[in-house]
Amino acid sequence: MANDGVAMQRGLSRIFTIENQAGPDNVPFYHSWGAAGAIEQPVGDVTRQEAPSMTEYGAFDVVGEIPGAIENATTTLMLKDRMAASEVLKFAQRRCPFDIQIHQGRCTDPRDFDEGWDKIRVFERARATTYSTDEVGSLTSGDNDEVTEELEVSATNYYEILPMNFAERATAEVTNEIIAIAVCDRPDCGDCGEASSGCSKVFAISGPASSSPGLAAEVIFTADAFTTAGDTPISTLAAGQDPDDGTCVGSNLVVVSNAVTDFGIHYAPSADILDGTETWTKVTTGLVAAHYPTAISSASPRDTWIVGDGGYVYFATDPTNGVEVQDAGVATTENLVDVDAFSTKIVVAVGANNAVIHTENGETWAAVTGPAPGVALNCVAIRKDKEWWVGAANGNLYYTKDAGQHWFTKAFPGSGSGSVKAVIFASDTVGFMAHQTAATVGRILRTISGGNTWYVSPEGTANIPDNDSINDIAVCQDEVNIIYAGGLGANAADGIIIKGSN
Repeated sequence: MANDGVAMQRGLSRIFTIENQAGPDNVPFYHSWGAAGAIEQPVGDVTRQEAPSMTEYGAFDVVGEIPGAIENATTTLMLKDRMAASEVLKFAQRRCPFDIQIHQGRCTDPRDFDEGWDKIRVFERARATTYSTDEVGSLTSGDNDEVTEELEVSATNYYEILPMNFAERATAEVTNEIIAIAVCDRPDCGDCGEASSGCSKVFAISGPASSSPGLAAEVIFTADAFTTAGDTPISTLAAGQDPDDGTCVGSNLVVVSNAVTDFGIHYAPSADILDGTETWTKVTTGLVAAHYPTAISSASPRDTWIVGDGGYVYFATDPTNGVEVQDAGVATTENLVDVDAFSTKIVVAVGANNAVIHTENGETWAAVTGPAPGVALNCVAIRKDKEWWVGAANGNLYYTKDAGQHWFTKAFPGSGSGSVKAVIFASDTVGFMAHQTAATVGRILRTISGGNTWYVSPEGTANIPDNDSINDIAVCQDEVNIIYAGGLGANAADGIIIKGSN
């Protein structure tokens, strides 16, 4: 798949559409006799802001700029008409959103949706705006040209999917297993600080190795996408005490610990961590003894959920001031190990013995029957309001499209053995999964179909760096081709941080 130096040619592209958009049950359709026209993505003109010049009469200074709105991307699908039902007329007649993928490649099989490409152009939430054909009849014997259908479309989201390579990062700083990893960044042109692509500031949380119980938990950090890295101890966690999860909440990196002798919420300003000047603070306000925190997820600086032992759910409008109990083990009494806040209203948590609980208003929690009776559920990711993905200790990946009323198993290479450790979606189309095989080898799988199929990444013949387990994966805002992963290094010798990028 390495074709960086190959110029694009029109013949090196094929079209797939996904009716009802990318999703676990929606199979991409291959339009083998089709082609895509020119792509246009208006990004808005720039309006100058002016003010009278301070130094010259009749002159004006430019004091600012107002960027215009990004508009929908447009293209035209062109297909040879056949003596059969049209492959695209239904999109114009139904007027429902669908997805388009233009796969481009060389030396691969274009029929292979998952791996037969070198570059993909994605149109999400596309809608037909015009359907037309060439003249379909003739009045003279010499007029016998072929007929072409055209479907003009307009899509809400347009971006590219590229092959990935994985490389180990921060090898000198990582000495212990990585428990959690988070990208705490957003795209910035430099108006609100340093310019960033949105993938530069990353924090990984490590726990003391079992072979070195006297070591302190640490944060390994970078401000330049792991071109350089640093590490610092979480000073409020005693030596030998493990953190369990962490994420950025507002301006702070917040770490939770289930350690019986040192449980609590630990935080420090993320900017200070990057500068090496941080002061860590521990908070236990609102936490209940024996119901210690295990996982955290935040939908906004004022909407953060922490789950813990005995089915406890805590809520914080500001974790630096502590938490309040939102569910005191009523929905479930099982130990909860992961939580995902999709919005300020939709939150799902999972845990031991098939436990799945959720809230649809951000306040009231209820249990649903999970997908695997008696099995420990390791992780949860919400792709849409009622579509949840759950990874389990039996090596299976499950999903529901109706908020847990019905569950389905999604097969992937190696499913049914080992353990699924993490699932995350970078967009409606692209997602990643961490799977530990029965042979204690960590793998990363990717979907480019909203979960319909999953394949082992990286694409092509490259390999992931040796490791025993990938525990967590983090993605970037508005970027589907960069991920960060953390876990246990090969032979349990130390931890590992892996960056995946094109």
